[in-house]
Amino acid sequence: MQPLSKLANAKHANDASVAPVQSNPYAMSYGEWSAAWWQWAFSLPMDHSPFFGTADCSAGQSGPVWFLPGAVVGGPTPRQDCAIRAGTSLFVAIINAECSNLEGSGTTEGQLRGCADSISSLIDRNSLSASLDGEQLMDLSRYLVESPLFRFGPLPDNNLITYFCVAQGEGCAAAPPGTVGYAVGTGVYLMFNPLSVGRHTLKFHGEVPAANFVVDTTYYLTVRP
Repeated sequence: MQPLSKLANAKHANDASVAPVQSNPYAMSYGEWSAAWWQWAFSLPMDHSPFFGTADCSAGQSGPVWFLPGAVVGGPTPRQDCAIRAGTSLFVAIINAECSNLEGSGTTEGQLRGCADSISSLIDRNSLSASLDGEQLMDLSRYLVESPLFRFGPLPDNNLITYFCVAQGEGCAAAPPGTVGYAVGTGVYLMFNPLSVGRHTLKFHGEVPAANFVVDTTYYLTVRP
């Protein structure tokens, strides 16, 4: 068991580093930001995307919030390097998934939300962990959120839906460029407040045992003036 002083520091790390899940950072809820995270991921082709390790973390990023994936699709990612501008918040997917009409997950909001709920129930809450610069972040299960129904696309060529449908055998058709879809997402996300200039280390872990899926990622962040 960790000493109480360490637990106190870890709790403080949440308060200082991460926007509360009930808050509305930059005038959007965590659920709305999770939808924006997926819209960002879907907007990038597989050959130029941090989601696949084929581009650095700046790809497709703009505004005061940047998105970071929990794990690169298709292989282990023990380390990722990312340089960001000072004053930038990071919305990080610890472990997440989505259900879309293009993947055969449903045709109504209710069906897509039911699919997302079923995925949420499979996340092992006890497996969740995260630390920033060695300070453990506590109670990560409370950051499990579900998005509103959101629209994504037009999809690029070589897109994420095609990967899900063809490469992973999801039983759906490849999506040609220009396709538009809608989805509901679910997952554990953290909105980090802007970090101080310099180097930072972010580590996190999460598991979905039923799918034999594990995220275990370390980001080495460089915040530039």
